[in-house]
Amino acid sequence: MSATDLSARVRSLLTEFRLAVALMACGAPTALAGAAFLPLPGAGAPVVVVGLSCLVTGLVMLGEGARSSCP
Repeated sequence: MSATDLSARVRSLLTEFRLAVALMACGAPTALAGAAFLPLPGAGAPVVVVGLSCLVTGLVMLGEGARSSCP
């Protein structure tokens, strides 16, 4: 399988919905793990920020695809 075939297959399988779910699935545990490390000396705050940014990005991507009932 050539690189272009593989690239086309990945693009067809990786939909926006799947990417949003994956971001949320990675962001929630990352944010919780970072929150658990906040009282300890070290890098807890950046882990929380990265986790929350992934979680929020996934939520926004999912909400973007939702249809609203308002005109």
